Amino acid sequence: MACLSAIVYAQADIPQLSPLDVSKVLRMSPMSPLPDDPTNKFYRSATAAVFGKLVFFDPRFSSDGKTSCATCHDPARAWSDGGNSLKSGRTSRRAPTLLNVAYQRWFFWDGRSDSLWAQATGPLENENENGCHRLKAYLLIANAPDLRDAYTKAFGPAARIDTSLPMADAALADFHRMWRSLVPKDRDNVNVVFVNLSKAIAAFERTITSTWSRFDDFVESLRLAGKTPPGILSASAIRGLALFIGKANCINCHHGPQFSDLEFHNIQLPDRGLEPAKDSGRYGGIQLLKKDGFNSASGFSDAPAKEVLPEKNLELLDPLPEFWGQFKTPSLRNLAGREPYMHNARFSSLREVVSFYSTLEGASKVGHHDEQVLQPLHLSSGEQLDLIAFLESLNATAQSPK
Repeated sequence: MACLSAIVYAQADIPQLSPLDVSKVLRMSPMSPLPDDPTNKFYRSATAAVFGKLVFFDPRFSSDGKTSCATCHDPARAWSDGGNSLKSGRTSRRAPTLLNVAYQRWFFWDGRSDSLWAQATGPLENENENGCHRLKAYLLIANAPDLRDAYTKAFGPAARIDTSLPMADAALADFHRMWRSLVPKDRDNVNVVFVNLSKAIAAFERTITSTWSRFDDFVESLRLAGKTPPGILSASAIRGLALFIGKANCINCHHGPQFSDLEFHNIQLPDRGLEPAKDSGRYGGIQLLKKDGFNSASGFSDAPAKEVLPEKNLELLDPLPEFWGQFKTPSLRNLAGREPYMHNARFSSLREVVSFYSTLEGASKVGHHDEQVLQPLHLSSGEQLDLIAFLESLNATAQSPK
């Protein structure tokens, strides 16, 4: 029987993976248990997660009383935003999905946060997103019975501050002014509440997971049978899998059970009519990370991240020129509902994504260093459809929370 590339065709036209490819595929499933987060001592706290979920969906934590975390991380859109935050001018990038976010090492497209809880602090106070000053968050928790009770169950009562400030109706500029008037002790007490709130959001976001897909069924059966199992993936999807780990070499950056190397690359992505050089990606993200008062090296972290992962030693992390225009490799699990794709919402469908990688038509050459491994794949139309069929097999058949 003739071997064609990475696959051997059986009599029934169901492709059989080669032994080498089987060994690669077996490393792509199942997903491992969620990693620990020693920077957040509340990451396993059920009561913290309950409070975090309450805050996540609560529009009171915004300047307009209409915006919540769920506005840009909508469960109905695979915990993303459909590109709406970018289209509306609210942000300069689309909101990434929160599905399986606890597996990430770096957060935001540019990695400007090094913990899930620190990530939550940014949008809360960003005037283009929630626009909720930490002092307003403190006053909401101190004065709203539902929030106060849930916070107290998770963390104990919040320390009182010596002020009789109005609760929630002041403008963001007024909260900045009131913040400057607080004595250092009161600022410290507000910061503790704000950090606890953020760690609670992270505890909730750790529960946003996708647990299984048809591909995982396929790998489980492959592991047991030692050969390509019938009836789980279509012949097209199996051919797409062979392309993924073979000719197309997608596995170079999208490997492991998360289908991501969790790092950053410049893929010469076409811009959307804006000057692409203005978005420095990872280069600027490192600078923001090192200046972040809530990074893992700060006094708010429950353990320095560098003691857990050497690559998170911020003292050794510098914004090198080759980082310009690099963005985080997204997981390929659960692509359905996450349209449009890429950090700048450049492609509206998987067909457009695969077509771009096949031809690199319109690729942007602006940047300090392009990816040297990125070359046109020259996929036929049939191969492109096969690759899409495989990617669709990564959609979850079960996920939580409901």
